[in-house]
Amino acid sequence: EYGDDIDLCLRLLRVRSKDSDPLEGAGKQLERMMKWCEEYLPTLDMERIDRERRFRKAFWCGHDKVGRPVFVVRASRNDPSQSSTEDAIMHTVWLFEQKINAELSVEKGRTNFITIMDLEDAGWANFDRKGFQEMSRVLQDAYPERQACTLIINAPWVFKMIW
Repeated sequence: EYGDDIDLCLRLLRVRSKDSDPLEGAGKQLERMMKWCEEYLPTLDMERIDRERRFRKAFWCGHDKVGRPVFVVRASRNDPSQSSTEDAIMHTVWLFEQKINAELSVEKGRTNFITIMDLEDAGWANFDRKGFQEMSRVLQDAYPERQACTLIINAPWVFKMIW
């Protein structure tokens, strides 16, 4: 469940506010989102999710000062040679669905979360550009306005130089 219908509509309208017709854009995104939910969510495979969970590369960890849940991603734990992009996305979607159903709703006063991206000990071997792009697309399309911000910590000097 995606919480209060009004909250979902408002989030979609905010996402599409720059479109020439925000109402039409929000409607189309809602259709795509509902189709994705109908097709994808029933395919969540706990065996694949459990395999992905053993790496502990993404997990929920408490709340920030304003009460938003904190989602932690440890980039150094990602090994594209040991897990597929599909499995990583499935694991992340499962984590998000668990948190949304348990905690994120208008009634509970929280509709979004923050992400901490920990780059400590991460190297080029840990980064999967295609996987990152696909994960970003899923988050933008299926979970609009859920992520309040991303904090990057322990970035190596190369990251700082490029950024």
